[in-house]
Amino acid sequence: DRQTEWKGFALTLWSALKQVTTPLVMVLPHDYELSPIALVKIEICGMLHEMMEFTDINYIGLPNPRSSTLKSRHAEALRDLHTRTIVRGDMEISLEPMAMWKENPHFAKIEAYQSIVFSRHYKRGQFIEDTLGQEMLANIKEKGRDAFHGTYLLSLDLPCSFHMDGPRYLPILERQALHYSVQDFEVEAAEQASHFVSKRVHNHI
Repeated sequence: DRQTEWKGFALTLWSALKQVTTPLVMVLPHDYELSPIALVKIEICGMLHEMMEFTDINYIGLPNPRSSTLKSRHAEALRDLHTRTIVRGDMEISLEPMAMWKENPHFAKIEAYQSIVFSRHYKRGQFIEDTLGQEMLANIKEKGRDAFHGTYLLSLDLPCSFHMDGPRYLPILERQALHYSVQDFEVEAAEQASHFVSKRVHNHI
């Protein structure tokens, strides 16, 4: 249901999750986009199947251009945790442990959201990453793997999620003029859409 008032990310997400009837959920913030091959790669590697099979995997984030620095930035917290490799047929799925629950694009178990993330109170306007996430980071630095909540980052050769610069949506040409980051696949998709619309219009003249 559409919110009747502004509540901020955490409380709005909680309202949305109450509508979910599946055991897993994909969270895609409004200012992120996925590359066209992102979901194909996820399906091929069987990531969602592994999430359901292993009870200690609660969250799998999708890599973005900055996520590769998480391992070094949180090295102290992750000192007792290592890359997890799961073999599924001819495929190997590599998961890098994460020290905190981030709001970047991710898949997570609804049960984990209920028991871990929303077992605490959030105020209007608060973000999960800035509240619970910081608490998780502090706890895992102090207690090591005993404070780990099964949060991982999918390891891929290239990033598959990208942050869209700017406080609101702008057409690609305007974003390029402002020197915002614009991915090649986004330009290609826009050109294809423009060509499709132009062709439809021409056929109806």
